[in-house]
Amino acid sequence: MKRVLTIILCLILLSAGTALPATAAVDGTTRSLIDSASLTPLVTGYTELDQIVADFFASNFSETADTFEKLKICYDFLIYGSEYGSSSVTTALYNAIDKECNYYSMWDRDYVAEGYAFITDKRGSCNHFAAAFMVMARAIGLECYVMHGTITWYAGTTPHYWNVIQLGSAYYIFDVEAEWRNYDNNGTVSYSNFCILESMNSSRSCNRTECINEFGNFQCRNKVNNPGTVIPGKPSIVTNVYDLGDYLINESMNFRSDHSLAAGIFSVLPSGITVTVTEVNGIWGKITYDGTTGWISLDYSTKLRDKEDEAEGYRPGKYVTNDAMNFRSEPSLTGRIYYVIPSGTTLNVTEIDGTWGKTSYRGRTGWFSLDWSTYLPDGNETALPAGPAVEISGDADGNGKLTAEDARLILRHSVAIETIDAAYVSRADINADGRITPEDARLALRKSVHLS
Repeated sequence: MKRVLTIILCLILLSAGTALPATAAVDGTTRSLIDSASLTPLVTGYTELDQIVADFFASNFSETADTFEKLKICYDFLIYGSEYGSSSVTTALYNAIDKECNYYSMWDRDYVAEGYAFITDKRGSCNHFAAAFMVMARAIGLECYVMHGTITWYAGTTPHYWNVIQLGSAYYIFDVEAEWRNYDNNGTVSYSNFCILESMNSSRSCNRTECINEFGNFQCRNKVNNPGTVIPGKPSIVTNVYDLGDYLINESMNFRSDHSLAAGIFSVLPSGITVTVTEVNGIWGKITYDGTTGWISLDYSTKLRDKEDEAEGYRPGKYVTNDAMNFRSEPSLTGRIYYVIPSGTTLNVTEIDGTWGKTSYRGRTGWFSLDWSTYLPDGNETALPAGPAVEISGDADGNGKLTAEDARLILRHSVAIETIDAAYVSRADINADGRITPEDARLALRKSVHLS
């Protein structure tokens, strides 16, 4: 999991108590503030999670429940009976979410996976608490976000995840995991971390604007947005489920004469092929294949990124590979593999197709994934030499790659639990402030998953 670091860093301080400001969380003023919020319900688009949340609401919300009461019920649910530790987020869960939704924002995918795992298992760390609360608060209709930054506990300052909800013109903090710690220690929920005016908070620090911008309103590549859901900033309710464009067939499927399971079958399309959808009707996409025009189910396909969506920071120029990777005949996982390019190889990319770069290697022209490569500024090969001697910022273990393991090592070094080899200490100071702190660990983690 891309944010496995969070579990590790939070476990370091599992036994620590909290020193957080109190708030009159259950008084009439707070209730009025929450009840006055304008509601825009937003579901995740991942059907299984949305159904679980809808069932929970139906079973626990009375017909007369106001917004405050609904939010408090969700807050309590995430606290009572929960455990702190590693979560059940799996590769299979990520794949299922990608298959149905394929979110534009990778953070959304992570939030949905972490929220699903926590709501179903009631086990996780601070990021799982926060993700689950955001999923439920958004379903109620509140403008809720996940924040990541630092928090000051009795044991010191460490990276942490929590939530904010915009109420009126201000942001208010809701920290379920911190509340759970107090509850676990004292046996009662104090609500001291429920609806704290952000400007009154001195324990937490984050770049709120950055965190808000990371959230993509659960917008999907496969789905235009969430059917029947009002999207903040959008003029109307979205009615289409899927978008037009190119799709990768994930599983063999029937190619039908019409958009219905009762329609005749022309043929069975093989998995791994790419088709172009020119019309959408619900979950069905109209395509032309082998000279025949018909319909396929888009539930078992993945929307490929459009050419105009290539602005992910990738551009033609020099790249160095951060890991061994396949060199393919086409910009696709189904392309024939010519060679395996070793880590530390510098390549000249002449064309971009989504996350793929076109280059020449060992006399052949082909494609490799840019997700596991580093762009060399100004195309200057000397900026980051190729080969085993590549010095990558954040590579604290000196293996020539930047991974979550480096972020873990930096964090442990910053709190004097583990020591980084002297030869690699300078690499760990990512923000170049002369110190190795949890902020360097956060930056390393973001860089390792290509968010910085």
